[in-house]
Amino acid sequence: MASWRRAVSTVGAAGLFGGTHVLFAVGWTALTLRNGDLAREAVVQFLLLGAPGIIILAGGDRLRRALIDPSAYPRIIGWTVGCFTLPAVGETDE
Repeated sequence: MASWRRAVSTVGAAGLFGGTHVLFAVGWTALTLRNGDLAREAVVQFLLLGAPGIIILAGGDRLRRALIDPSAYPRIIGWTVGCFTLPAVGETDE
């Protein structure tokens, strides 16, 4: 268990998740533009998807410098992933 906690470094996990979130937003925006949708719609989608990723990246850096017990990092990362993944699960295509 201790090795798993060491493997989940705050900046590493948050950076990976936040970076993946931003890359997903860029890809989704590119597909939206490629499908011929409005540029305004693509910008709004990028803001709604990319902004949380940027916030996660910044939060991971601040968490590293905060006075929080490192044993709480896996729980923080778990809640972060859950909170930003839940809206994607509820997304329906009409």
